[in-house]
Amino acid sequence: MKNKLTKLLAITIFSISLNAFSLLPLTPVITISTSYVSATAGTAITPVTITNAGLISYYSISPAISNGLSFNTNTGAISGVPIVASDPVTYVITATSFFTYNEDTVTVVIAVGIGDINLALGKPATQSSTYLYSYGIHAVASYAVDGNTDGKFSNRSTTHTQYEQGAWWQVDLGSQKNIKQIIIYNRTDYCCVNRLSNYQVSISNKADFSTHTYQQDFRVAPNPKKTIRLDASDKQGRYVRIQLLDKDYLSLAEVQVMGVDPLHFAKVNYSSARNDFGGFNNVPNYANKTAFAAIKADGSIMAWGNSNNGGTNAPTDSGYTEIYSNRYAFAALKADGSITAWGSAYAGGTGAPSDSGYTKIYSNAVAFAALKADGSITAWGDSYSGGTGAPSGSGYTKIYSNRRAFAVLTHDGSIMVWGSSKYGATNAPTDKGYIKIYSNATAFAALKADGSITAWGSPYFGGTGAPTDSGYTKIYSNAYAFAALKANGSIKAWGDSNSGGANALTDKGYIKIYSNATAFAALKADGSIKVWGSPDSGGANAPTDKGYIKIYSTAYSFAALKADGSITVWGDSFTGGGNTSSAPTDKGYIKIYSTDRAFAALKADGSITSWGNLDNFWTVPINKTQTHPLTRVIPRFIQMHMPLALLSPMAQSGHGVTQVMEVYIPLVII
Repeated sequence: MKNKLTKLLAITIFSISLNAFSLLPLTPVITISTSYVSATAGTAITPVTITNAGLISYYSISPAISNGLSFNTNTGAISGVPIVASDPVTYVITATSFFTYNEDTVTVVIAVGIGDINLALGKPATQSSTYLYSYGIHAVASYAVDGNTDGKFSNRSTTHTQYEQGAWWQVDLGSQKNIKQIIIYNRTDYCCVNRLSNYQVSISNKADFSTHTYQQDFRVAPNPKKTIRLDASDKQGRYVRIQLLDKDYLSLAEVQVMGVDPLHFAKVNYSSARNDFGGFNNVPNYANKTAFAAIKADGSIMAWGNSNNGGTNAPTDSGYTEIYSNRYAFAALKADGSITAWGSAYAGGTGAPSDSGYTKIYSNAVAFAALKADGSITAWGDSYSGGTGAPSGSGYTKIYSNRRAFAVLTHDGSIMVWGSSKYGATNAPTDKGYIKIYSNATAFAALKADGSITAWGSPYFGGTGAPTDSGYTKIYSNAYAFAALKANGSIKAWGDSNSGGANALTDKGYIKIYSNATAFAALKADGSIKVWGSPDSGGANAPTDKGYIKIYSTAYSFAALKADGSITVWGDSFTGGGNTSSAPTDKGYIKIYSTDRAFAALKADGSITSWGNLDNFWTVPINKTQTHPLTRVIPRFIQMHMPLALLSPMAQSGHGVTQVMEVYIPLVII
């Protein structure tokens, strides 16, 4: 009787379970809480969650989640605190049912930025007076912007004024900034904490604070710090002042002004070109060789550097939204689609179209091509390199370039080219169905939806020899070769054999390829790295351990960043790699920037360590580490610690890779 009851109960439970399952679709049906996450290194993300409307056994994700984030296979949720800045990564979350073997997928893109930084770190600071202590401690104003929050006076880490009415301290941020919060660290010696119990904090665009954009009184001493969070719209200002409202000594351990710089630089710079586009020549715009230009918050433009190449004579009006560049000129776009160009007349500094309606500007080394909303094109600049000869008509969707030629896609996937015939302006494929075009210095390679590839241009450097099979998902390049990646992580390469066009990796599982001028480096999901190409340029001696999340490069070396913020370098020691390089050995770095000859690694606190050839000549190899407080943290090359007039152009390397500007002693960070 007992066995019969047990069986009956089991059948009943099973029947109830089946009835419950029948209420859900047997096929997984999932939705995601967001399709894009803009995260900040060191700050927890809002969890990405999955809503389930079907029968699901488990979740999986591809590629594998990393960089401090975790994936829950039971719920499909992504959570965690990203450790370092990284490019956007597209993740595919798959829900699988064991009962029907059906699947459903959703995607989410996660990008990790460097977030707010300390705008005051290392900036010029002044105070109303300086207390002269008899034991050799000179408590100067700069102690409050040195990155040291130690509140003990004897450790030479706090400021100190004379005993006076309204004693003040202030910092000059260099230009108007968007300020999100101010963090004040008080002196912590028992005798003196309450001296800072009646004070005023002000933000102004004038050094004398005759006007201000923010001012607030505080009646409680920071113990040990006070965080002042400004409203959602932030506050803009160049100067920040802390002033006593009574008569006393003023001592500060540290003042951190957190925010972002409102300057908006050209769309492509040497650091992003080399590290973010799958190869230096795949960029939509060539970086200017010897000048800089940036859009201010009011839409006006400031420029500096070589006067012949756009460092002077920038437009004086406002309303600009984007700046584009080639090696020797700039072109700026307004909201109405009108264009103003300046710089070398030969390279397109003159001759820009006078009408409006343009939506984007592309460039090669010495010419520009602008695209309208209707898909029509206007080009200007060097006539032999594509400044003339642009295709007529409309319907073009995107423009690509190498050094001296342009290629454009139409809606049906056909290709048209113009510029120098030696660089691929002839013999382009005549069929249709192409979805993207890639380039190295002198050749093009076009990818179809089925993953097949057609190449043209210089036969010595990748214009011939492309793989004949299909299934490729992306093409990467260095100066003289191409490398194509399949969905299974296998690689095929072609082009100059000495630069990685031969002897590509034969195993699978690679998720991304990086390059410098003459070598390639491929990264697997487990963070392991394999290389090929010129051994002198990093095509050999890559690190053998795992856990790397991104690779950066100069002209002839590589630097790889781990999730813990540690860095490994290899390649030419003269340009930041090799065993003799003075790369940092500590951890905590969140991103690396580079020129053709040097690296600079950024920490979350805004400090930078730079190494490689930090001087201005190729003839004298110098490998040295310099750690600087960050003057202006934007992922662009901008001035640090020296007047802009000291910027000077670098010499050509003779290796076919364009150089960028640097300053004589400190590295100019982009």
